[in-house]
Amino acid sequence: MNKKDYEDFIDNVLMPQLTRETAKKLQESQLDLRQCKWAEGESNIDTDFSKLAGEKAKESFQKMIKLNPIFNQKINIEISNPDIKINFKLSEYQTSIKRKIELKSGYTVKENDVIILGSTIGKLDINIWLIFVLRKNNNEDFEVRYGRYYKGIKVTENELFQDRTPRPKISFNEYQTVEELPDTQLMEKDEAWINKYAESAVYRIINESKSSKNYSWQDDLVIEILRIVLKNDDILRKVLLSLNIDKNTLIERIKHL
Repeated sequence: MNKKDYEDFIDNVLMPQLTRETAKKLQESQLDLRQCKWAEGESNIDTDFSKLAGEKAKESFQKMIKLNPIFNQKINIEISNPDIKINFKLSEYQTSIKRKIELKSGYTVKENDVIILGSTIGKLDINIWLIFVLRKNNNEDFEVRYGRYYKGIKVTENELFQDRTPRPKISFNEYQTVEELPDTQLMEKDEAWINKYAESAVYRIINESKSSKNYSWQDDLVIEILRIVLKNDDILRKVLLSLNIDKNTLIERIKHL
């Protein structure tokens, strides 16, 4: 058996099974989850949650690997935090394969969903496996879901620019329940995320007024940028050049509006 066989087994079989089984064990561990420290002052902390999830992942691995006898006794794991960082140790090759299960949690008072800021999109692996814990009733009740990261991403028409690479929000309800079998479909990373934020900016200046709860100073910024470009012929020429759009073509398009 070559190393590629191990990698295929880990990525296509073991990681989906391991993530789901770990999520199930967390769902069944309500008392342990209640004992986790979730916040300190204004800050959210997930240290206890990460440790607990890591323990459940170890238990899940022992169960999952026995269901796959070809690989039993040939793969062991080491787990570290934060999140669930897994070091799959291959005894046959005396080497290891590193993978990770992302951990997220969010609190809600009245709803059965929570939407939180996700990870920075620039270097994000949208196919990474994720476990999401919804905390309710003053951290007394917990619901757990799981799935590939991309399932929960939400970029709405009211998104604002951010002071660094954007962190698209993720929604708890978009992930799979622990009763569902893992959806292993891979998704290509959408490199057009800048376009999505641009479309949002255009939507906002057309549809939002200063009295709207969604109004932001960024809306005025976008309008001012457009005004500067359209008023200054030299700037307009340079912008059109960078966009590879001929000025006469632009004029023709405007005539047909």
